Amino acid sequence: MDFFQLLFFLLSSIIFVSAIITISAKNPINSLLFMILVFVNVVVLLLFLKTDFLAMLFLMVYVGAVAVLFLFVLMMLNIRYPESGKELIHLFPMGIVFAVIFLFSIGATFIYNSSLSTSAFDTINHIPYVNWINHVDNITNIEVIGQLMYTYYFTFFIMCGIGLLVAMLGAIILTSQPKDFSVKRQQIYQQTARSSSNAIFTVKSTLK
Repeated sequence: MDFFQLLFFLLSSIIFVSAIITISAKNPINSLLFMILVFVNVVVLLLFLKTDFLAMLFLMVYVGAVAVLFLFVLMMLNIRYPESGKELIHLFPMGIVFAVIFLFSIGATFIYNSSLSTSAFDTINHIPYVNWINHVDNITNIEVIGQLMYTYYFTFFIMCGIGLLVAMLGAIILTSQPKDFSVKRQQIYQQTARSSSNAIFTVKSTLK
């Protein structure tokens, strides 16, 4: 087993464990953070498979947009965390049904692929294939997308960045406002700025 195979199994194990924690964690913030960890490890696996376009797409769409949007929504909503798993027992049958359908689909795919005739593919494999793109212009997908994004479409790129910045600032402002106005808060500056002249005073008692 070489280094790349070991790294592949390590990343796959991290994805599997993080996915289980994502669906089993009680705190939705923790679930979202582990889901982001799953996406990041998938991006690394896609980079090892030399599919850099899909890796960048995962990183920009799922981690940069969907996961951040979920995080903003969870921060703005006052979600009640379940204290025990008794409230989620009624969801187990639905989860089992979806798990059986998912496993059946994967098994049917493997059985169908193993039953295909490989004679046609063997005939095609004998034909020499030359990738003329590498001989003419050896450039990666990331470089092509970067050239297009930062030259022809830089205006839209900046507009998207400004929109995400405004959304982030709005979420921070909405979550920083206290919802319960009866909460007593300390004013540290006013406490440290007091002196003996305005802190000590006499009170005339009316008791006899």
